[in-house]
Amino acid sequence: MKFLLFLYILGACLSVLTHADETSEKRYYCNSRRLQCFEYNGWSLITPILYSSIEACRQNCPWY
Repeated sequence: MKFLLFLYILGACLSVLTHADETSEKRYYCNSRRLQCFEYNGWSLITPILYSSIEACRQNCPWY
């Protein structure tokens, strides 16, 4: 029974986190050395996106 309660609480926390992630403002940063565009959301999670050239990275990143 305690395990089911734990799963319920965990699911509630995850749903709040994912909902907050969708509504938060996204910001981008282009790393010229690694040719990656990093996406920063409200929870400070980083998702690197690799590009073939610095020009492609800058065109697809609002901030660099």
